[in-house]
Amino acid sequence: MRAVVIDGTGENARFVLQDVPRPTMGPNDLLVAVRSSAINQADLRRNPTHFEASDLGGSEPVAGLEMAGHVMAQGSNVVGTWVGQRVMGMTPRAWAEEAILDFRLALRVPSAYSWAEAAAAPVSYTTAFDALHRAGHLSPGGSVLVRGATSSTGLGVVQIARHLGAGIIIGTTRSRENASELLGIGFTAVLGGSEEAVAGEVGSLVEGGVDLVIDMVGGSTINSNVLSTAIGGRIVHVGRLGGTRGSMNLDEFARRQITMKGVTFRTRSLQERIVVTRSFERMILPLMAAGVLRPRVAEEVGLEAVLEAERLLGRARRLGKVTLTVS
Repeated sequence: MRAVVIDGTGENARFVLQDVPRPTMGPNDLLVAVRSSAINQADLRRNPTHFEASDLGGSEPVAGLEMAGHVMAQGSNVVGTWVGQRVMGMTPRAWAEEAILDFRLALRVPSAYSWAEAAAAPVSYTTAFDALHRAGHLSPGGSVLVRGATSSTGLGVVQIARHLGAGIIIGTTRSRENASELLGIGFTAVLGGSEEAVAGEVGSLVEGGVDLVIDMVGGSTINSNVLSTAIGGRIVHVGRLGGTRGSMNLDEFARRQITMKGVTFRTRSLQERIVVTRSFERMILPLMAAGVLRPRVAEEVGLEAVLEAERLLGRARRLGKVTLTVS
């Protein structure tokens, strides 16, 4: 089968499209004929062991973190009938014509979703839900600041936050031309400008600061996040689009009694990921099935195009994911 393989390591690693053996299915696995996958910023690290606790299902370092397709076969321990079903999920080795997915991590694709929409959903929506619900403890009426509002996870955060009962939702972006579109999908306000200005603008919108910050940017945002957070508020770090290091005012951090938490699926055990998936299935999938939540797809390209993944993600600043049509 065809797959995108990570050739080399470190700075010399590159994506190569080649033929590889079909994946080996375990007793809890579904064998999926992949119809579409998606490109995430994490894919650009070219790290085939993104899910450190998982079995990669093969010796070749196939790239990709999420996909959608129909089930061709199921393992002996799989509960229920999955063959022929449309499924989506987070799984390694997703940029391939076939992939394996533990049935306990599988989500059934809403009937109205295209393959591209289904492939664009698992990472962004599950991460957004986990950041808001488990890590962020968002309460009805709570205020949220979303750093990196135009990222695919940022778009998922605002949609899910609305349906979890959030009140004011403020987004930040360096791309102000998208501001009106962001307001149209649920943000109360969209801010740009310098980091120094963000906290002041947030304070003018929410007296005392927001209850929750969801940060996809990292780097230099950390201090303005602290200064934007209410006493007893929470900061959840999801992404590092702006870098992995920053400095903050520890006195303000302590004075505001802030709780800070990181979110990643990379170091979670299979059982931890199963718990998140099942909670997502119960609370969010019905909204997707009803058409209330729908991921945004900026562009659909062929599998061969992923060899220029950086260029695809760096194109004109459109909202939504780039997806890969596999078959």
